[in-house]
Amino acid sequence: MIWLIAANTNSCRIFLYDKKSKKLTLIKELNHAESKLKGTDLTSDGPGHYQTSNSARGAYSPREEAQENEIKFFSRQIAKELDVGRKSNSFDKLILAVPPHMNGLIQQHMDSHLKDCITNNIKKDFTHLKEKDILESLIANSL
Repeated sequence: MIWLIAANTNSCRIFLYDKKSKKLTLIKELNHAESKLKGTDLTSDGPGHYQTSNSARGAYSPREEAQENEIKFFSRQIAKELDVGRKSNSFDKLILAVPPHMNGLIQQHMDSHLKDCITNNIKKDFTHLKEKDILESLIANSL
């Protein structure tokens, strides 16, 4: 069985792809609205401030933006969902259709067993496409 993952930074659709009958079936949908929010909407207050001995002042800047933290959290959630599917033998092959940045983040959270299941890695955002269009793209690329 083949799973197709169409994801971006705030949405993920997991499909069962039947290659013989050329059919996609939506299994699960994950959404993470926090990834769309601005950093100021995600943090409770402004950055901390400091003052040096010679009266100079400044503000600390966060090492990572709050929005990027939310995107990383969502990528970890997707990887966990895929790992659960692999461990329950829900699929044996995996097709990723995920933009490059998110693709890298998801794969950071995959173990080697899960990475071995990836047969195709399409570094494009398919989340905005209808199922019919996704299927046509898979067929056109002989997947």
